[in-house]
Amino acid sequence: MEDQTQITKKPETKPITESAFGGISMRGWLTFVIVLTVCFMSIMKIGIAEPLYTMATIVVGFYFGQNKQSTAVKPTEPTKQP
Repeated sequence: MEDQTQITKKPETKPITESAFGGISMRGWLTFVIVLTVCFMSIMKIGIAEPLYTMATIVVGFYFGQNKQSTAVKPTEPTKQP
């Protein structure tokens, strides 16, 4: 009798770096909802409190800042000249 064992390879998975829903990051959803809220309130002529403007600005800045940071190329260390 021959012992025939099959070795199955586990599929490679990418490490999870960020939560996502529907293919869009949670940061993206949060940014979208806050900006949509500010736009909706402006269209409906509802008074928007200053903290909401501030929060929207911070969230948008954080979202685009994180995108920029993750795609930035790391600088190489300068070489020493003898």
